[in-house]
Amino acid sequence: MANEFRSYALRTDISAPVARVWTAWTQPLSLARWCSPSATIRAKPDGSLRVRFDSAVEIDAHIDVFEPAQRLRLLLLSGSSAPAFDGVEVDDFLFEADGERSRPDCSIQVCPTIRGGITTTRASGYTGNGRWRA
Repeated sequence: MANEFRSYALRTDISAPVARVWTAWTQPLSLARWCSPSATIRAKPDGSLRVRFDSAVEIDAHIDVFEPAQRLRLLLLSGSSAPAFDGVEVDDFLFEADGERSRPDCSIQVCPTIRGGITTTRASGYTGNGRWRA
């Protein structure tokens, strides 16, 4: 996969206002209630998300973009139990209202590592190998 990009998008309708869906994603107790009892989040710019589904599946992510009730972009860190690859996964969640319903869109991109470990998200501070620029 050295020179390939992969991406896909998901869209779903949720019968709840955007503010309620945003709270479910970004408040630690709410996230733990619907996602996983061990889920933790520091919901802020340069924050973090950690979800452990079971002993074999754990996801660690850096919050790269945080726009309250609008957008949450996660960069999955290379220490997580996600399948190993030479690159970075970017999960970008956009929260849109459709009347009293929410339409969260999720765009997921897997970007290859280029030039000795510097990834396509370098501007965000990710330098590969699970490390971040200060």
